[in-house]
Amino acid sequence: MIVNPTPEQRKELAAEVLAAADLDTLPPSKRHGRDVRRLQRKLTFGRGAVPSALASVVHLFLLYGDFARAYRVASVVERIDPETWDIDYNYVRGMIQDTAYEAHRLGYLAEASELQSWIRHPAGYTPPEILMNGSRLRHPFSEENMTEWRAQPVDMTSTIAGEGLMDLSTLGRMWLFGGSREWPRERIDAFYDETVERIKALPGWATWEGTGK
Repeated sequence: MIVNPTPEQRKELAAEVLAAADLDTLPPSKRHGRDVRRLQRKLTFGRGAVPSALASVVHLFLLYGDFARAYRVASVVERIDPETWDIDYNYVRGMIQDTAYEAHRLGYLAEASELQSWIRHPAGYTPPEILMNGSRLRHPFSEENMTEWRAQPVDMTSTIAGEGLMDLSTLGRMWLFGGSREWPRERIDAFYDETVERIKALPGWATWEGTGK
């Protein structure tokens, strides 16, 4: 873990993350290309940074089964000390947790064990009850929400997918911390699988190379 980083160390870590993501070798994507370009244009871990673009791209790696890229990125950002870097660490912890859950799902025991040791940073982190009981799930594919999406005058596909990706992240964290009475791990796994299927069933979202606008 890097404590009290110098400006040079911050820049070096950003460069290492981009190398780990290896964005130049990704297949072209009309739908997701803008996410990649946004990350390529600027990734900083300077004071006050909010690495949301990086977290979004890691979500996509995991959605489309590119665990290797996600794991490489998580293995770099886990060196960030949440106490001294003065950045929005929620995104960093989220990337580590999302990747750790996928490692468990895939049976990658060594990778899961490594990442597991970082999911509670800052020291002693425990997710709030409102997360563990499922209250933060957005359920974009519920009948009620889908009716609302369809009533909008513009295409809401990207918004629906984004809400679904947020649910995947929430579900992974719920699972890592043992689930709850309302959401035991078996239910979490099943709903995760269902949500992945629903996202990929959206127009243009079946594969990374989707033909979205």
